Formats: sequence, structure tokens, C-alpha cells
Amino acid sequence: MNFSSLKSTTYFHTGNQLWEHLKGRISRAQAVRSSERAALRTPQALAEYTAAFREAFLAGVGGLPGPVGGVPPFTITGRLERPDYAVEKVVFEPRPGVHATGNLYLPANLREPGAAVLFLCGHSNEGKGGARYRQLCHMLARRGLAVLILDPLGQGERYGYYDAASGKTRIRCGTGEHEYVGAQCTLRGENLSRYMLHDAMRAIDFLCAHPLVDPARIGVTGSSGGGTQTLLLMALEPRIAAAAPTTSLSSRLSIFDSGMGQDAEQIWPGFSAAGYDHADFLAAFAPKPVSVQSVAYDFFPIEGTREQVAAARPLWGLFGREAALQATEDPHLHQYTDRLGAVAAEFFACHLGPLPEPAPEPGERAPTEAEICCTRTGQVLGDFPQSRTVFMENRDAYLATKAAPQREAALGFLREAVARGREVGELNLRVHPRQPYGEVEVQNGFWWSQRGVLNSGLFVFPWRASGRLPVTLALWEGGTRALDRHDAFLRREVRAGRAVLVVDLSGMGSLEPQQINGDPLERNTLFRYADDLLTLGDSFAALRIHDVLRALEALPHWGGFEPGPVRLYGHGRPALYAALAAALANPADGVELVDAPPSYEELLTSQYYDDREVKTILLPGLPAFADWVNLIPQRPGTSALPCAKEAARPATSTPPTRLESRAPAPARPLVPSP
Repeated sequence: MNFSSLKSTTYFHTGNQLWEHLKGRISRAQAVRSSERAALRTPQALAEYTAAFREAFLAGVGGLPGPVGGVPPFTITGRLERPDYAVEKVVFEPRPGVHATGNLYLPANLREPGAAVLFLCGHSNEGKGGARYRQLCHMLARRGLAVLILDPLGQGERYGYYDAASGKTRIRCGTGEHEYVGAQCTLRGENLSRYMLHDAMRAIDFLCAHPLVDPARIGVTGSSGGGTQTLLLMALEPRIAAAAPTTSLSSRLSIFDSGMGQDAEQIWPGFSAAGYDHADFLAAFAPKPVSVQSVAYDFFPIEGTREQVAAARPLWGLFGREAALQATEDPHLHQYTDRLGAVAAEFFACHLGPLPEPAPEPGERAPTEAEICCTRTGQVLGDFPQSRTVFMENRDAYLATKAAPQREAALGFLREAVARGREVGELNLRVHPRQPYGEVEVQNGFWWSQRGVLNSGLFVFPWRASGRLPVTLALWEGGTRALDRHDAFLRREVRAGRAVLVVDLSGMGSLEPQQINGDPLERNTLFRYADDLLTLGDSFAALRIHDVLRALEALPHWGGFEPGPVRLYGHGRPALYAALAAALANPADGVELVDAPPSYEELLTSQYYDDREVKTILLPGLPAFADWVNLIPQRPGTSALPCAKEAARPATSTPPTRLESRAPAPARPLVPSP
């Protein structure tokens, strides 16, 4: 026999327990908020509701990273003349030292201040240079609208990890970069969207100052990720007069049920805990004109779109302006289609007009990507090597506010974070009979960590041991499904006369959730659950630290022996859970950490870091008080191996190769093979 045949089991089906737990928390919060929104009966009540929403949302993402107002420094690096319009190539600074690229399409017959539209791109690597976006700007400009289209950070000419020597990006652009730097923003208790939102607001500053733009007649539109940015501006930018969010608006629960993951800037801390939904972005814009544009075959569920528009429509009725909220569906896949572009053009012409006469058909083709490039090298970091990236902004904000560790404040913060949102009931420990197994005895058990969430574990005892035994509570990746990898450790503990409880924390070992949409566990399922927890003001780290504390509570309930002094042992990423649980529980026999993850400071200050399942070890906001390594209990019996610094990744145009895990050296099994 060997340990691979041992498994921790329960009498319950646990493959869906995290799904059901998270959905239940979201649903209950939304039921309360939906009732509150539906009860709004006056414009004044709506104004108070939306003011609270704006304040809560902005606080949740960390506020804006800079002031708004005044003309941002800018340079026109070139101008493309077309028969129907000109394209100005703009590089501006939304924040000091940060360079953003955009194109300003100016209709040829625009002679006095007129209507303008800010166009926000979705997750196309080419950003504003993407074929769809060039075509849509072409359509809007020919209709008589000035159009400013921006490269989002990490896209187009704004790759934040661009290596000028090789001409390649060291981190995959677009969603790859958003997730990579987004995790560092999350750790500080903020959200990547604050930077995108501020970029867009500074673009509005630029438009308001332009001699051919009427500041009272500015609209906004965008598709997919750009549609999400449009929703944020609708809630937080009062200078927007009309909006056309496209292929983005749905409902929180329909997106949850679809199983799809979203980008870092679409995961707003505490948003679900407060019960908010996409209808609240619409509510914050009422009674201004909105055209909600969607495609029927989208991965943003169309049923959620219809539901949220229906929920918001009565709010326009409070002003007698029901017709100002319109919705258009195109039977198409996920895309800002030509039909939706034509609808948006007429919508803006109606609500931001009058416009100059539209250009006669047929017009010329849209400009090429090369024709509208704003930089000489094609990348901001190629032209401006010292340009500041979001990584630098986030790192420097951390360093600027870093102070001496505030241990007591950090412990208070940690204790509140671990308890937040928990519905704790009886443990109701159940155990299987103790069984001989080679040189040892084993016993399986399971208990309720919180209502609806089971944890389980496997006790390994010295042969025929009874009475008072010292206990080691062991945490490592894979839990009871990875016993063989830790044979040497188990042999050491048992031969020292200790009992070892190997714990399966939520989502680990025998409690691994069923895969969402068939994707590998770490690529989508755990990624999704980590994001869902974040929207609930929670985290995998807080959830699993709570699990460890409940496992310690369960120890006295195991029959057949009397637990003695307890030591916490953590290996790999779960070493962080062991350390922080020990900081709260103060185990009498200390804590031992092996191959622990890097300190939070290292994660925040390293441009390149190992991002494998990094979301499972982030405890957002803790670094404001202390690093997690500052909280490791320091007393006899406590040991921790230093956190090794990850080497910088080689330059590549593909996603960075993840570091391979190092297998332990072979050792003789604790139990004999047959």
C-alpha cells in the first residue's frame, strides 16, 4: 500500500458547495438591494440612492489615482487627412509621467464647437487600431461626430511590459496584462478599473478643452470591456450627456451562472456584497438618454441584459422620460456590429445634435492601423522609455504609504476580514472508524466550516497510540490527495510521536470544486471563485484561514485520543494560511513554514512575479498595516524558510512560461507497498 490509496471522504456531495455558497451570498444581497431600488418613487429618492452607490463604488475600487479637471498635457504627433474627416494622433498624460495614446477623428465640415463621442475599446490587443474600432470611428465621424478613441492600458500602443530591445512584450498584452498587474492592485485593496476610469475622465478633460467640441454635448460608447468602462463613466462622470454601452451590460447572477470569467477591471471589490447590479449603473445615469446595445448570441447573457433594462426603466418614468432609455439587439456574436454602430450614430445625432451634414455615400475605407499610429516605435515605452506604467504607480503608492508594521492593527484587520460574511454554525464533526495502515493508523473526518461549506481531513496516528498526543495540523497544496508528496514529513512527525491532521480546506484536495465550463481547475474555476469572493468583500485567503481556525476548533471533538499541544505546518502557498491562522489562534507548539510564498512587499514591488494561482494568497488591504510575514508568531518552535525571490521572466511575445514546481527528493514510503 501507499498513501495514494488514501482519501478524505464525506457523506456529502461537495463538488458544487462553493458554487452554491457564493451564489447564495450574492442572491441574498441582491434581493435586498433590488427591493430597495424598486421602492424608489421620486427623483429625490433616486438621487440619494445613486449618490450612495457612487460613493460606495468609488471607495470599493480605491478612489481615483489622480485629480480630474483642467487640460492634461498633450502632444499632437501627426495628422491624417481624409476627404470626410481628419485624424489627429494624440499622446496625452492623464497623470504625471503616464502616457496615453488616442486618435481624434474630426469631421471635415465641423466649423464650430459640436458633438463629440469618447470611444472606449474592448479587449482587442490592437486597441484603437483594431479593425472593428477603426471602422466604427469611420462611421461615426462621417455622421458628423468628433470621436476620440483611446488605447486602454495594456493594449494598442500602451503595452506596460514592452521590451524595446526585443520589440516584444514580456507579459501577454490585453487581458494577460490586466490580470497580472490587476492582482497587485487587488492586494492593496484597490482595483485596476480606477486607472482606466481616470484615463477616460482625463480624456473628457481633453475633449472639453478642444475648440471644436461643445463640452455640453459629449457622449460615450464602447463594446465589451469598453462597454464596461462606459458603464463606469455613466455612474461617475457627470459631464457625459448620452451613453451607448454595447455588448457588456447584463446581470450579476446571469454572468455568474454562465461560468465565464471576467477581467480584473470588471471585478469590483464589495460590489456583490452590497447587492449592486448593472441596473445601478443605468440608475445613476437617469434620466439622461441611454442606448443599451447588445447581440443575441453573446457570452454576456442576453437574458440578463433584458432583465436589467426592465428593472431600470421605471426610474426614467419618474421623470416622464421612458423613451430616453432604449435597447437594441442584433442577432450576432459578441461584437460591436455595423448595425449597432449605425444605431449609435443616429442615437447620438438625435441626442447630441444638431450635427453637420453626413458625408455622402459611399465613403472611403477606414484608415489602416499603421496610418493612425501615434508613436514612432508603435509603443509608448519605445518612444518614452521612462513612461510610468500601472505597475509603477501601484508600487510607488504602496511605498509612499508604507510605515512600520502595525501588528495590533493588522491583527484586527485580519480578524475582521476572516470573519466577514461567515455564517458559522455547529461543527457537527463526523469521523470514520480508525484503521491500521502499514506502520500507522488513519482516521477520516469532516465538519462544517460554515453553513453549507464542509471541510475534511485525514488523521495519521502513530501505531496504536492513545491518550494525550501532540498534534500537527498540516496544510499543503492538494491536501489529502497529495499525501505521497509529503511522505518524509509524515514519517518524521509520526516517528516523533505526533499525530498529524492533514486538512482539506475549501476548494482543495477532496473538496476540489467541479470544473466550470470544462476548463482546468486553476485556469478558470479557482480563478472565477477568487473573483466572486472579491466581489463579496472576501478572498480565498480569508476563507481558508477561517477554515484552519475551524479545524483547530474541531480537534477536541475527535474521539480516541486527547489532543496535546498543536503545531501548524504549512507548505507552499498554504503556508500563508498557516502563518496567519497561527497569528490569530496562537498555537502552543508554534508554526513551521516550508517553501512559503513571497512576502506581500515582494509581490507589490516586483515587476515580474510568479502569478500561478496568486489570487488564492491575496488578502486585499492587509499591506496597509503589515506584511503577512510580519505576523508570523515568533517564539520557540516556530520556523520559516526565507521566501526566495522569483527570477525575472525572459522576454517573450507569448504568455510567460510558468515556473515548474519542484518535486521533493525521493524518500522511502512511510507505509510499505504490496
